Amino acid sequence: MAPLIPSTFNQNLAKLPTNLKRLTHIHITLYILALCSLLTACAGNTIYDHHLAIPNCIWGKENPLLYLVQIEDTTTQANTAITVRFTSRTSLKNLPLKLTCVTPDQQVINRTVNVVLKDRNGQARGESMANLWDLKTVVDPPLPFTTKGKYEISIQHLARPNRFSCITDVGLTIK
Repeated sequence: MAPLIPSTFNQNLAKLPTNLKRLTHIHITLYILALCSLLTACAGNTIYDHHLAIPNCIWGKENPLLYLVQIEDTTTQANTAITVRFTSRTSLKNLPLKLTCVTPDQQVINRTVNVVLKDRNGQARGESMANLWDLKTVVDPPLPFTTKGKYEISIQHLARPNRFSCITDVGLTIK
């Protein structure tokens, strides 16, 4: 079986003093353990995580976004969050959203969520990468997933004007 560490590394390691060799092996071991724990922690308990792109970054009120979610486990309470990705050029400070959830037994549950895109000083909120911002907002109270089956969740904006730009996509996460 081939060694996990390249032979040139082992040759260079042989030239180091013993205490430095031990330290190097400890660092490698800790790095591998940290990476493994990070990968298993992130895989966690996400039931659903999907983002829908807004065509041409122009979202009209007449174009709600539809997410189809299959729920199998109804024994634990799941938290729902909405992630809005927007550009720093947006003129909106608040983005009111209407969530409509149709359960497998055809009950309709509505929630209104106000996503605060910018603070009082006009600074965008969330995590940024260049001029794009991701802002996650938790739906409170959470949507009840009490029946196994397919849920239809639509997200419609309630902002004025009825059509606006600079929202690139909207995601729904259920954990």
